[in-house]
Amino acid sequence: MPSETGSSSKVNYYQHHLGDYARDAGHLSMLEDGAYRRLLDVYYATEKPLPPSVDACCKLAKCRTPADRKAVRWVLENFFVATPDGHRQKRCDEEIEIAKQRIESARENGKKGGRPKKPSGLALGSDEKTQPFHLANPGQSSPTSILQPPYSKNKKEEGDARGVEAENPKAQRAKSLATARATPGLDLVAWDTWVQYRSDLGKPIKTCSASMMAKKLAGFGPHQAAVVTQSAENQWSGLFALKADGRQSHINGAINGKTWQFKPGEAELESIAIEQCVAAGMAIEQIHEKLQTVPIQRIREKLEEIRNAKH
Repeated sequence: MPSETGSSSKVNYYQHHLGDYARDAGHLSMLEDGAYRRLLDVYYATEKPLPPSVDACCKLAKCRTPADRKAVRWVLENFFVATPDGHRQKRCDEEIEIAKQRIESARENGKKGGRPKKPSGLALGSDEKTQPFHLANPGQSSPTSILQPPYSKNKKEEGDARGVEAENPKAQRAKSLATARATPGLDLVAWDTWVQYRSDLGKPIKTCSASMMAKKLAGFGPHQAAVVTQSAENQWSGLFALKADGRQSHINGAINGKTWQFKPGEAELESIAIEQCVAAGMAIEQIHEKLQTVPIQRIREKLEEIRNAKH
């Protein structure tokens, strides 16, 4: 992590382990990821907590747009802890302390003419080399791993060396699915059906995509249940807009002068037909005349739903 030449008393580099970072921060958007890395750079370069002011942190992260500022604010709230002396992260503080110890050790070695010689346990000319840490200590993480997990304000003080208690993948997935259920406008019955279907399909929804998928489903509005049914019937692993089948295409005929009768269980087709009648400027009585099997109360409810969607 720090330079060990003794020429500098500041942290001038840190290791970035791709697997660890992807596991604990892979859910960040491009802006959030950039904000997080810049704030880490400032933290290590200055060897002190980030400023208490969010505006000051935004300036250090070189924010240019409202979206940049929003990303910095989100990262501060989720990866750092606000304290009187600034935004702290326990892992950063621990790594900085380790760095200072190494730098001091390097400085002392420099005064003595360099690093102490290693014990001469190998014969002169031996090809044997010192093993890397991951080979000499199988099953252990590198002691200089710079994984930066979110700092939990409710974590136990006796947490592991990373400063947070590790969560297993199942717990992380369950948490992401629970968070996704809070998506505005989401049909919870349709969502739960979709989650169960994906699990039965052998393709459970991933932790990093749960929120995005819930937002996509909510975007289908009143047709969410039908969208899920369509995907399940076709064994699709994604959500797609309803496709026009033969009966749906014939609905246009009802709007153009013909009448139309629906069968039980065709509520989605009824909704589409009503929407097209409304788009054509028809009144409730005219719609009821065209769509003979649709109760007038159902038409009124659909019109109210359309009006509310516009506000």
